[in-house]
Amino acid sequence: MLKVSNSAGIWKFEFQLPPINPEFRFSLGEGSTPLTTEGDLYFKLESQNPTGSVKDRSLAYQIAAHASLGVRHFVLSSSGNAAISANRYAKLHNIPLSLFLSTSVNEKKANLILDHENIHFTSTPLKDSLIFATENAYTHLRQSRDSLALPGYSTIAFELYEELGDKLSDLSIFFPVSSGTTLVGVYQGFQKLVADGQLSSLPQFFAVQSQAYFPVAEQFLAKSEWPVRINKSLADALVSPATPRLAEITNIIKETNGWSLTVSEEELINAWGALESFGVDSSAEGALAFAGGLKCKQLGKMTGAMIIMITGMRYD
Repeated sequence: MLKVSNSAGIWKFEFQLPPINPEFRFSLGEGSTPLTTEGDLYFKLESQNPTGSVKDRSLAYQIAAHASLGVRHFVLSSSGNAAISANRYAKLHNIPLSLFLSTSVNEKKANLILDHENIHFTSTPLKDSLIFATENAYTHLRQSRDSLALPGYSTIAFELYEELGDKLSDLSIFFPVSSGTTLVGVYQGFQKLVADGQLSSLPQFFAVQSQAYFPVAEQFLAKSEWPVRINKSLADALVSPATPRLAEITNIIKETNGWSLTVSEEELINAWGALESFGVDSSAEGALAFAGGLKCKQLGKMTGAMIIMITGMRYD
């Protein structure tokens, strides 16, 4: 049985997380999200985090850790969800945050942070934000290259273990993947559970990508199976053409006997409709993960029950 505390949010798992001084453990009440079922399907509803996405878990820890190290100014480039979340957590710590968003960011997401005092809309948000952070010696919250972004995501594994116990060893987990940071963080949580003797073995990990960006799927599909690349997917939060953790993600999937694949826009839309019929509020990215699960089952890539990561709420 996991040792937990009475602390709020992800800090409930303070005994499993790398230690941080309690004075920096601020929370918006992130985590403890519902796990719903539909037959042999489980849906982990990260859409019910305080700002509507899984990013809250990561940024609660990441910003607290940097704050404890004396960081004086944050910088972040984002497709929307991370910016909305970081805006809230940086304010909790009273640390300035400079945001760089794409000019094509989802309008409803942008409207949630338009009152932010230091926001830049640009056609090259990552490049511009990295230059800005370097020139000013500020700390960039780029999750794909910051190890402090991972521990918050590991709390998903701890929650799933609390709810499902060793049954997890026989399940498959489907992630919508861009940088893959969520997948890596959850893996580290499960790895700790196995190392501590709580869990007998790891569940299977599956990375689902759109047909706009699919560097992980390329590692598992023959070149003849690669889809024709599209310009933009409905899953518009998955916009990272480069994946710094590509080798690590690939190794995790192989170690757990999982797989990576792409799904078409039609498959995504059909899965989205099914989620609606189940009463599951999901972003396109969660629907993408579900479409991947359905496709893998059809192809015989997995058997038994699956967990679908619903990583954010719907904005359209």
